[in-house]
Amino acid sequence: MATPAIQSAGSERLLYNYRGTYGQALFPRLVYTAGVRHGALVRRSAAEETPLFLLAQDHRDSSPVLAGQLAAGLSDAGCRVRLLGVVPTPAVARAIARDPAARAGAIITASHNPPQLNGVKFFDERGAVLRPALEHAMIEEVVAACPPGADGFSLRAPQVPGRVEHESTAAVLEEYAQELSHLCAFPEPLRVAIDCRYGLGGCLARRLIGKLGGVERLAILHEEPRPSFRDDAGVFIDPEPRSDNLGELGETIRAGRYDVGLAFDGDADRIVVLDESGAYVDDNHILLSLLLECGGSDRRRAVTVDAALWVGQELARRGLDPVETASGDPFVSAALDGTAGAGGVPNGHYIFASFSPYSDAFLAGAVLLRFVSRLRAAGRTLGDYLGELPRSFRVKKKFPCAEPFEAYADGMAVRAREFLATLFEQVDFLGIDESVVVGRCDIAKLLLRRSRWSNRYEVFSESLVSREEAERHFRDFVQVLGLAH
Repeated sequence: MATPAIQSAGSERLLYNYRGTYGQALFPRLVYTAGVRHGALVRRSAAEETPLFLLAQDHRDSSPVLAGQLAAGLSDAGCRVRLLGVVPTPAVARAIARDPAARAGAIITASHNPPQLNGVKFFDERGAVLRPALEHAMIEEVVAACPPGADGFSLRAPQVPGRVEHESTAAVLEEYAQELSHLCAFPEPLRVAIDCRYGLGGCLARRLIGKLGGVERLAILHEEPRPSFRDDAGVFIDPEPRSDNLGELGETIRAGRYDVGLAFDGDADRIVVLDESGAYVDDNHILLSLLLECGGSDRRRAVTVDAALWVGQELARRGLDPVETASGDPFVSAALDGTAGAGGVPNGHYIFASFSPYSDAFLAGAVLLRFVSRLRAAGRTLGDYLGELPRSFRVKKKFPCAEPFEAYADGMAVRAREFLATLFEQVDFLGIDESVVVGRCDIAKLLLRRSRWSNRYEVFSESLVSREEAERHFRDFVQVLGLAH
């Protein structure tokens, strides 16, 4: 494995979760400083001299350097650091939640982003990601201490011997897989195809399927985690699973007559689904299916404001208690805090609070496979079931944005509110989500979102009546907002 060159800080900005291009926005000095600052935070909140911090990494070339610098910073701040090795992100979250001595944790990963990027994702003592307000404040503090172009930094080693220890990666993965295997049993054998996309899903997928049992035929594509995410011919396999790049998985399903296909993102905290025909399944349909299937006595179901209108309606019709959150899995996790409910985002993030407060693609996949197994036992397919679910007509598009986020509330958001008030009695102005203005009624929904992470707007129009209505609302909204279409 090639070791990336150490570079000084460039002018590039971080994206989010300390995520950015290695050697530019994200560099060793910044990650060491993040370790020192977050380590001090953990010591204060835990009120312990040497609180235990669990640290893992993904398989990118830059991850060992960054993990070493984060461990050094945490150790120098007084934490005891336990290195878990290369493990999927949800396994880290679960390891923190399972260990009564752990006070926090992190993983070095850029998830679904290209290999030249990397990042740091921090967790609290419950195994939940830090609340966005706290994380943003910490990032600002760390970035301010590491101005662009700063030179003279040498890689650090922990100053106090014995504060950094290693745990067996194989043991971490085995314990996690064992826990998951006890949660799902299949009444009917399945034929399953999985695409790991050379990401962290390959660390566990085959082992978990073996422990679950009930799978009579298994195909795994792009299984071995590869730092470059490239196949033997040099073709880049995008670690972001999208409907337009899962053609090989679809062909495998059709050729092999598999019952279902699953695809993981780069760090295996998100999952998307293809049905028995190899067709991509609407993430809203998977969200609804999982929230109906997960069972349990707790009826709380958290869905984000950008979920399809009918998701909340159908959950309520089935006697569950849907709550709407801001867009993003940290907000779903917060809404489920203290419950044994479940929730998710219509992009492959699914949280089962009775198991972990963090998105878990392995558990979501296991729950989905159990459901498909029950369908097969009844002589039905996933496609048959999906054909019975509610549907709507939706138009969604992203537009470039020159307006700073701080000006959004008094600018574009106001224009959006004024227009939405002419169509809907129910308009939420930055209340559910500080980045979203949304209007809705029982049969239609119109939403503007200003991305927190990038300079773009997202416009979303939905109608339960007709595509023509969804498209008309979309056109009128975009015109009023002055966005090119």
